[in-house]
Amino acid sequence: MMVVGLTAIGPWGSILIDQTLIRSDIQLSYLAISVLLSSLLLRTRYTLILICGQLAAMILLPIFNPAITSSNFPSLVGFFILIALLSMVSNFVSRQDLIQIDRQTTLLIENEQKLRELSVRDPLTGLFNRRYLEETLEREMRRADRKGTPLGIIMADVDNFKLFNDTYGHIAGDELLRRVAEMLQKHVRGYDIACR
Repeated sequence: MMVVGLTAIGPWGSILIDQTLIRSDIQLSYLAISVLLSSLLLRTRYTLILICGQLAAMILLPIFNPAITSSNFPSLVGFFILIALLSMVSNFVSRQDLIQIDRQTTLLIENEQKLRELSVRDPLTGLFNRRYLEETLEREMRRADRKGTPLGIIMADVDNFKLFNDTYGHIAGDELLRRVAEMLQKHVRGYDIACR
Protein backbone atom coordinates (compact mmCIF):
# COMPACT_ATOMS: atom_id res chain seq x y z
CA MET A 1 0.00 0.00 0.00
CA MET A 2 2.85 2.36 0.86
CA VAL A 3 4.65 1.64 -2.43
CA VAL A 4 1.50 2.41 -4.42
CA GLY A 5 0.93 5.57 -2.36
CA LEU A 6 4.47 6.79 -3.00
CA THR A 7 4.22 6.17 -6.75
CA ALA A 8 0.85 7.95 -6.81
CA ILE A 9 2.09 11.01 -4.92
CA GLY A 10 5.60 11.09 -6.42
CA PRO A 11 4.87 12.85 -9.74
CA TRP A 12 2.63 15.41 -8.01
CA GLY A 13 5.30 16.13 -5.42
CA SER A 14 7.88 16.66 -8.17
CA ILE A 15 5.55 19.09 -9.94
CA LEU A 16 4.91 21.02 -6.72
CA ILE A 17 8.64 21.30 -6.06
CA ASP A 18 9.60 22.30 -9.62
CA GLN A 19 6.85 24.06 -11.59
CA THR A 20 8.88 23.82 -14.84
CA LEU A 21 8.26 20.05 -14.87
CA ILE A 22 4.59 20.67 -15.52
CA ARG A 23 5.36 21.80 -19.05
CA SER A 24 6.69 18.35 -19.81
CA ASP A 25 3.89 15.83 -20.05
CA ILE A 26 6.38 13.07 -19.33
CA GLN A 27 6.21 13.76 -15.59
CA LEU A 28 2.45 13.15 -15.62
CA SER A 29 2.85 9.94 -17.62
CA TYR A 30 4.51 8.51 -14.50
CA LEU A 31 1.06 8.49 -12.91
CA ALA A 32 0.36 5.33 -14.92
CA ILE A 33 3.00 3.50 -12.83
CA SER A 34 0.91 3.90 -9.68
CA VAL A 35 -2.12 2.49 -11.50
CA LEU A 36 -0.14 -0.47 -12.79
CA LEU A 37 1.28 -1.19 -9.35
CA SER A 38 -2.09 -0.90 -7.67
CA SER A 39 -3.61 -3.32 -10.18
CA LEU A 40 -0.98 -5.85 -9.14
CA LEU A 41 -0.93 -5.23 -5.38
CA LEU A 42 -4.35 -3.93 -4.35
CA ARG A 43 -7.97 -4.96 -4.63
CA THR A 44 -9.98 -3.75 -7.62
CA ARG A 45 -11.92 -1.25 -5.48
CA TYR A 46 -8.75 0.52 -4.33
CA THR A 47 -7.33 0.54 -7.83
CA LEU A 48 -10.51 2.19 -9.08
CA ILE A 49 -10.35 4.83 -6.32
CA LEU A 50 -6.73 5.57 -7.23
CA ILE A 51 -7.57 5.83 -10.94
CA CYS A 52 -10.44 8.23 -10.26
CA GLY A 53 -8.29 10.39 -7.98
CA GLN A 54 -5.38 10.58 -10.42
CA LEU A 55 -7.68 11.23 -13.38
CA ALA A 56 -9.57 13.96 -11.51
CA ALA A 57 -6.28 15.62 -10.58
CA MET A 58 -5.08 15.42 -14.19
CA ILE A 59 -8.28 16.97 -15.50
CA LEU A 60 -8.29 19.71 -12.85
CA LEU A 61 -4.59 20.52 -13.36
CA PRO A 62 -5.08 22.74 -16.46
CA ILE A 63 -7.82 24.67 -14.63
CA PHE A 64 -5.44 25.61 -11.80
CA ASN A 65 -2.38 25.93 -14.02
CA PRO A 66 -3.13 27.04 -17.60
CA ALA A 67 0.52 26.49 -18.53
CA ILE A 68 -0.21 22.75 -18.83
CA THR A 69 -2.60 23.21 -21.75
CA SER A 70 -0.20 21.73 -24.28
CA SER A 71 -1.27 19.95 -27.41
CA ASN A 72 -0.15 16.62 -25.90
CA PHE A 73 -2.28 16.91 -22.79
CA PRO A 74 -5.45 15.29 -24.29
CA SER A 75 -3.38 12.37 -25.60
CA LEU A 76 -1.74 12.06 -22.17
CA VAL A 77 -5.17 11.83 -20.54
CA GLY A 78 -6.20 9.27 -23.19
CA PHE A 79 -3.02 7.29 -22.50
CA PHE A 80 -3.77 7.34 -18.77
CA ILE A 81 -7.37 6.18 -19.33
CA LEU A 82 -6.17 3.34 -21.59
CA ILE A 83 -3.61 2.22 -18.99
CA ALA A 84 -6.28 2.47 -16.29
CA LEU A 85 -8.75 0.33 -18.25
CA LEU A 86 -6.12 -2.29 -19.06
CA SER A 87 -5.02 -2.34 -15.42
CA MET A 88 -8.58 -2.82 -14.20
CA VAL A 89 -9.15 -5.69 -16.64
CA SER A 90 -5.82 -7.23 -15.60
CA ASN A 91 -6.71 -6.82 -11.92
CA PHE A 92 -10.12 -8.42 -12.41
CA VAL A 93 -8.73 -11.35 -14.42
CA SER A 94 -5.93 -11.91 -11.89
CA ARG A 95 -8.39 -11.91 -8.98
CA GLN A 96 -10.66 -14.34 -10.81
CA ASP A 97 -7.70 -16.60 -11.50
CA LEU A 98 -6.73 -16.49 -7.81
CA ILE A 99 -10.29 -17.31 -6.78
CA GLN A 100 -10.34 -20.24 -9.22
CA ILE A 101 -6.97 -21.49 -7.92
CA ASP A 102 -8.29 -21.22 -4.35
CA ARG A 103 -11.41 -23.22 -5.27
CA GLN A 104 -9.34 -25.87 -7.03
CA THR A 105 -6.99 -26.12 -4.04
CA THR A 106 -9.91 -26.52 -1.65
CA LEU A 107 -11.44 -29.20 -3.89
CA LEU A 108 -8.08 -30.97 -4.13
CA ILE A 109 -7.71 -31.01 -0.33
CA GLU A 110 -11.26 -32.35 0.08
CA ASN A 111 -10.64 -35.05 -2.52
CA GLU A 112 -7.35 -35.96 -0.86
CA GLN A 113 -9.14 -36.35 2.47
CA LYS A 114 -11.83 -38.52 0.84
CA LEU A 115 -9.17 -40.61 -0.89
CA ARG A 116 -7.33 -41.05 2.41
CA GLU A 117 -10.60 -42.09 4.05
CA LEU A 118 -11.27 -44.58 1.24
CA SER A 119 -7.78 -46.02 1.55
CA VAL A 120 -8.25 -46.89 5.25
CA ARG A 121 -11.98 -47.69 5.45
CA ASP A 122 -13.92 -50.69 4.27
CA PRO A 123 -16.57 -49.30 1.87
CA LEU A 124 -19.22 -51.85 2.86
CA THR A 125 -19.09 -51.60 6.65
CA GLY A 126 -17.37 -48.27 7.27
CA LEU A 127 -14.92 -50.02 9.60
CA PHE A 128 -11.20 -49.52 9.22
CA ASN A 129 -9.61 -51.97 6.79
CA ARG A 130 -6.75 -54.44 7.22
CA ARG A 131 -4.15 -51.99 5.88
CA TYR A 132 -5.08 -49.49 8.58
CA LEU A 133 -5.04 -52.27 11.19
CA GLU A 134 -1.49 -53.21 10.22
CA GLU A 135 -0.28 -49.58 10.40
CA THR A 136 -2.05 -48.91 13.69
CA LEU A 137 -1.21 -52.21 15.36
CA GLU A 138 2.51 -51.62 14.94
CA ARG A 139 2.21 -48.10 16.41
CA GLU A 140 0.01 -49.29 19.31
CA MET A 141 2.42 -52.13 20.11
CA ARG A 142 5.34 -49.66 20.34
CA ARG A 143 3.25 -47.33 22.53
CA ALA A 144 2.21 -50.17 24.87
CA ASP A 145 5.83 -51.34 25.10
CA ARG A 146 7.09 -47.81 25.82
CA LYS A 147 4.47 -47.16 28.52
CA GLY A 148 4.59 -50.67 29.94
CA THR A 149 0.83 -51.13 29.52
CA PRO A 150 -1.02 -54.14 28.15
CA LEU A 151 -2.48 -54.16 24.67
CA GLY A 152 -5.69 -56.04 23.98
CA ILE A 153 -6.75 -57.44 20.64
CA ILE A 154 -10.13 -59.06 20.11
CA MET A 155 -10.75 -61.02 16.92
CA ALA A 156 -14.20 -62.19 15.96
CA ASP A 157 -15.67 -64.29 13.21
CA VAL A 158 -19.28 -64.50 12.05
CA ASP A 159 -20.11 -68.20 12.41
CA ASN A 160 -21.37 -69.98 9.30
CA PHE A 161 -21.17 -66.77 7.25
CA LYS A 162 -20.44 -68.64 4.01
CA LEU A 163 -23.51 -70.84 4.52
CA PHE A 164 -25.64 -67.73 5.32
CA ASN A 165 -24.31 -65.98 2.22
CA ASP A 166 -24.96 -69.02 0.00
CA THR A 167 -28.46 -69.56 1.44
CA TYR A 168 -29.75 -65.96 1.51
CA GLY A 169 -27.57 -64.30 -1.14
CA HIS A 170 -24.85 -61.67 -1.20
CA ILE A 171 -27.20 -58.75 -0.54
CA ALA A 172 -28.35 -60.35 2.72
CA GLY A 173 -24.74 -61.24 3.56
CA ASP A 174 -23.69 -57.61 3.02
CA GLU A 175 -26.53 -56.42 5.25
CA LEU A 176 -25.46 -58.86 7.97
CA LEU A 177 -21.88 -57.52 7.80
CA ARG A 178 -23.15 -53.94 8.02
CA ARG A 179 -25.20 -54.76 11.13
CA VAL A 180 -22.30 -56.52 12.82
CA ALA A 181 -20.13 -53.46 12.03
CA GLU A 182 -22.80 -51.14 13.50
CA MET A 183 -22.89 -53.20 16.66
CA LEU A 184 -19.08 -53.08 16.93
CA GLN A 185 -18.96 -49.32 16.43
CA LYS A 186 -21.62 -48.77 19.11
CA HIS A 187 -19.75 -50.82 21.69
CA VAL A 188 -16.12 -49.84 21.23
CA ARG A 189 -14.62 -46.96 23.20
CA GLY A 190 -13.58 -43.76 21.44
CA TYR A 191 -9.90 -44.70 21.41
CA ASP A 192 -10.50 -48.33 20.31
CA ILE A 193 -10.11 -49.28 16.68
CA ALA A 194 -12.66 -51.55 15.03
CA CYS A 195 -11.44 -53.07 11.77
CA ARG A 196 -12.73 -55.56 9.23
